[in-house]
Amino acid sequence: MKQSILMAMCFLMMLVTSCEKVDFSEVEVQEKNRNLEIYTRASDTDALQYPLVVFVFDAKGQCRGQQTLLEKGSTFSFQLPSGSYRIVALGGISSCDLPSTPKLTSCLTLKENATVPLQMGQADVTMGQNSTKAYLQMRYLVSQVKVSLSGLPDDVTSISMVLSKPYSQWAFSGTGSTPTSYTKTLKPGSLPGIWETGDVYVLPTEGPATLTLNLATPTGNVSYAYTCPEALRSGVPYLLNGSYSTGDMVVEGEFSVEGWAETVNWDFGFGPSVSVPDVNEPSDAPIVGTLWGNHIVAYVSELNATQWSVYLLSREEKVEVPSALSTDDNPDAALDYAGSYTEGELSGWNVPTTAEAQMLQQSLGGDALLDLNEMLTQEGLPPFLDYEPNSSTEKARYLCDDGKKSFSMAGTTAPSKAGEKKKYRLRLVKEIIVDK
Repeated sequence: MKQSILMAMCFLMMLVTSCEKVDFSEVEVQEKNRNLEIYTRASDTDALQYPLVVFVFDAKGQCRGQQTLLEKGSTFSFQLPSGSYRIVALGGISSCDLPSTPKLTSCLTLKENATVPLQMGQADVTMGQNSTKAYLQMRYLVSQVKVSLSGLPDDVTSISMVLSKPYSQWAFSGTGSTPTSYTKTLKPGSLPGIWETGDVYVLPTEGPATLTLNLATPTGNVSYAYTCPEALRSGVPYLLNGSYSTGDMVVEGEFSVEGWAETVNWDFGFGPSVSVPDVNEPSDAPIVGTLWGNHIVAYVSELNATQWSVYLLSREEKVEVPSALSTDDNPDAALDYAGSYTEGELSGWNVPTTAEAQMLQQSLGGDALLDLNEMLTQEGLPPFLDYEPNSSTEKARYLCDDGKKSFSMAGTTAPSKAGEKKKYRLRLVKEIIVDK
């Protein structure tokens, strides 16, 4: 018995002394992947466009998983380690071309003759110790455009529509790129004198859209152009009903709900000659940084041999505006202000796009901004600020990209994501086309 006890004590001493030689820092511990379940939904479940494809991007923008769902009734499931991820879901992918090796910065390309509306949903998730469920609200990424013309002469042989400048590509991160023009041939409708496009799906436009109608007759061709009051927006159907009378084309535009967005009405016309209220047509280009027709000229470019493209900057400045990402205030405040803003008889002003914000930085930055503000002060108008009043360090931030981003005139740094709590300044822009 004593010998057994002695042997047991020796064994315990060997265990204790041997522990000093174990280096636990070299022991590899495999982290267990956790399950992520993803559910897609829309305001109308039947509106989901199959097939659906889901991408999972990690914090570095690398794709960690991709799955496709061909029909209703299944969910997406991924096994992932702890970390932060961006989930991107796409519906109606038959209308686009996807990159072969997707990253968060990669772009999809919309097909020119897309037949179904492209949808996108996004969510940021953090995988911890437990399984996670993510619910993605699917929204239309494209806008729908329908053009119907009536009362056309019998000798019209063909009609085509050119829409400028819709983006042709869209990044998974949520930004458009590569603006282009979209061409569509109208077809005779069911009644005489009516020509129609049917459903046309395009990505949002870079700045206000331009619609050009080209009519062909045995005696020659004639074109009518119109610059829309604002950029085409995702999830909004545009119904353009035109009537032809006495050689002039009059078009009435209307936003229709059709299960997509709230109704917004447009009334506008175009023809051989369209006047711009309160603006005298110049023989030379308007000068940037001056008042022209009582409006601030922000940027001028030659559109063609007979026309200028002129961007105007709003005389008034809105302050303390919440961003579109606000969690405390009205996230639609910037768009609501743009929708109601007028100068004289000029309406249709819009929040600058990202590209337009960078245009303002380049066109009116530096010494040009000093000269502009000197002129505005003399006219009793609020200056376009680079820094907040009485500060040489706090940059004045202006909203752009429908209120989702902000930019500063103190330099040329690209617009960045707006904050959820911060309030911003807001200046609007408007493009007009004038004859030389």
